Amino acid sequence: MKKIIAIMLVLVLALSFVACSKNSDKNENSNSKFTTKMTETTTEAKSVDLDLTELSSTLIYSEVYNMLITPDDYKGKIIKMKGQFNQYTDEQTGKTYNAVIIPDATACCQQGLEFELSDKTNPNFEQGAEITVVGTFDTYSEGELLYCHLKNAKIINEQ
Repeated sequence: MKKIIAIMLVLVLALSFVACSKNSDKNENSNSKFTTKMTETTTEAKSVDLDLTELSSTLIYSEVYNMLITPDDYKGKIIKMKGQFNQYTDEQTGKTYNAVIIPDATACCQQGLEFELSDKTNPNFEQGAEITVVGTFDTYSEGELLYCHLKNAKIINEQ
């Protein structure tokens, strides 16, 4: 009786190792398919590092907040974002600032990011118009303050 139990135990262990080996091969094959698909997707979206137009309003708000708090993490990345156009002219310097403003889900709070068009033109939109902007995230200083903006930006979609 002990021999039969010992033989059965050996068979069960041997079969479990064979089964693990087959599953391992399947996982490797599915992982390679996944890697190939990820590479294709990454290649397609190579021009934009961070597409905020694909996120929910709460996530967009949070990501823009992170950009403003930790700008070094985003420097040089190409950012795509959609929001409301806003323009402000500083009365003291006469400089005009353009920004895309993104409200959170409840519209009680807003985050915005300044952008500078690549052709240095002054966009002609109404305040609050929906726009989509793509540009390279960077920082600059005015006086003692550090500001974040999208440089060499383009407005790619007007609504």
